[in-house]
Amino acid sequence: MIKKQKISKYLKDLSSSKPTPGGGSAAALVGAIGASLVEMVANLTLDKKGYEKSAKDIKKIKKIATESKNKLISLADKDAKAFEDVIKVFRLPKGNKRDIAIQQALKKATRIPLETALSSYEVLRLAREITHIGNKNAKSDAKSALHFAKASISSALENVEINLNLIKDNNWKTKIKKEVDKINL
Repeated sequence: MIKKQKISKYLKDLSSSKPTPGGGSAAALVGAIGASLVEMVANLTLDKKGYEKSAKDIKKIKKIATESKNKLISLADKDAKAFEDVIKVFRLPKGNKRDIAIQQALKKATRIPLETALSSYEVLRLAREITHIGNKNAKSDAKSALHFAKASISSALENVEINLNLIKDNNWKTKIKKEVDKINL
């Protein structure tokens, strides 16, 4: 479970020849880092002189950033598990049941990085907002959160795209592409 791992262990696993964790998991973790930076800037802003008028907005940003961080950490684990499931179904004996199982596993392995992209898009929105109203001394941290969120989104969407290429259900693919189109970097 990635959530409970030391970062050194996660990076060792990520750099190994094992297929998981991979890019989708890393995308989610990077998004969580962005959310953590948004939280940090919020904490460095709350109760500081000169920021009293934006305290209510900062508290709201902090709450959403915390929720986003927790969701993204969970998605890092879910992404690794979803890809392990894809690998398992490809090992099944050839036949109709295998084909159906592969398509189901691929759909799940597509939805999770899409969720990562959407969650990181929320982090991006928060980072943009806190860059303007947060503690000016932490502006570089807010901007870093913005860059981490963008990297997470781009990486997650790469995983969505590669999986979509293998999915045969065109109606489902169209629905997913509409979700992707909502993300505007």
